[in-house]
Amino acid sequence: MFLRRHRAALTLLAVFALYFATRLYHLKSLPMFCDEGIYIRWGQMAAHSGNFLVSLTDGKPPLHPLAMVPFIQMIKDPLVAGRVSTIVFGAFTTLGVFLLGRELHGNRLGVLSAFLYVICPFALWYDRLALAEGLLLTFFTWALFFAVKARTSGKLFYLIGTAVASGLALLTKSTALLLFPIIPFAYLVKRSPRGVPGRYRPLLLWLLAVAVSCLVAYSMFSLLRLAPGFHFIADLEKTRTLTFTELLGSPLLMLPGNTRAVFRVLFVYLTPAFLVMCFGGLLMGIVRRWRPAWFLLAWFGIAGLFESLVALFHFTRFFLILLPPLLIGAGYGVLTVAEWVLERRRLGSRGSCVAPGLAFIVLVSLIAVPAAVQVVRITSNPVKASLPQEDRDAFVAQWPAGYGTAEIAAYLEGESRKGPIKVVAIGAPGAGGASFPADAINAYLYGNANVEIVPVTIENMESCPQALQTAPSGTFCVINGIGESERVNDFETPTF
Repeated sequence: MFLRRHRAALTLLAVFALYFATRLYHLKSLPMFCDEGIYIRWGQMAAHSGNFLVSLTDGKPPLHPLAMVPFIQMIKDPLVAGRVSTIVFGAFTTLGVFLLGRELHGNRLGVLSAFLYVICPFALWYDRLALAEGLLLTFFTWALFFAVKARTSGKLFYLIGTAVASGLALLTKSTALLLFPIIPFAYLVKRSPRGVPGRYRPLLLWLLAVAVSCLVAYSMFSLLRLAPGFHFIADLEKTRTLTFTELLGSPLLMLPGNTRAVFRVLFVYLTPAFLVMCFGGLLMGIVRRWRPAWFLLAWFGIAGLFESLVALFHFTRFFLILLPPLLIGAGYGVLTVAEWVLERRRLGSRGSCVAPGLAFIVLVSLIAVPAAVQVVRITSNPVKASLPQEDRDAFVAQWPAGYGTAEIAAYLEGESRKGPIKVVAIGAPGAGGASFPADAINAYLYGNANVEIVPVTIENMESCPQALQTAPSGTFCVINGIGESERVNDFETPTF
């Protein structure tokens, strides 16, 4: 009786148990990635130096580094602290996906959508990294959940939640501006009465309430204008997106390449059958006149189209905001097929439902088995995971991957016990003159008074051999030499 009465709650509890198991297991199997080092370093500066807006110097809103502060203060290992913070944010995303699915089609879709998020390789990969997109996806999901809740319940005060979540998303990353054209489409999840006088009044009231919630959200973001480094956000955006004038002049300049990138990344990360089920479920919803399918398609289409139109380049994590509508669509598709099989069994003979039943088992296997293989590879040995080429380069094969950084930091910490040392660290320029691997080494050695880290850009690498020849003992040079083999070979005896 208890199990039957609390079936949904117990199933959701099992989903969260699986979530934390897959996210926490072997958490350090991948070394500190370039951007992780930067974000974690900012979090440490906020936690220990009171420099809460340091990320603005690199054109990034400050909420993500600030959100890491409690974890940095509680967990000694900076890499674990940063990644655990993302895991916690991802748990709230999982809950948001469940609530969205439940609001759109009941508990079964909510639980199934949350389960699909947990086993989705795309979500798993980025839930285990200390990057801002994890927190952005959390607020993105909750902002649209509150919008859907406002529409299905008829209580517009839920849009207060949309405003707050959207404002926090903007304080995490400016990509959250994509929420503004998506939120109005939550109106589609519920049919308006026809043939009633004043039937357009609810739509006009809805649009007015949505406009107010978006204005409140943007007002939250505008508080950053009081900070001296606010202009760096606009400066960064100019290097990453087309301006409005550029878009008008060449509206299709980036669209073909970016659109191909979106589907290529989803094809690799979601696996083919999983991706087909995502769009197949949304198509089933349209055929069956399930109104939320139009909202989910609007979410995916608007976000994907805007990113494809304006992005001058892409990181795969930019496409994370496309996941929830696809996963809910896949969940709806699986439930629809399951209901069809059960209906065949109820109406027909046992033999007549064997073929549909086997087809359903094959369908579930095509989704679950490749996803499970990816989950095992990502958690146990990420090098063997199937990744888009740009992610394999960034996280595994090229200079941003950070292999050896933890070992270098441990060696330098040992040397610092003998006396003060100076570390010249070379990498890509970052905020305030910091760089990678300088940020990563700084993160590992934060608070060590015997270590002075001097960031040097990759362009100034040539000065390191001469500096080492004339430097006093206790001077070290850390070279991220992947892709720079010719320059690294200029050193007679590389330090590391």
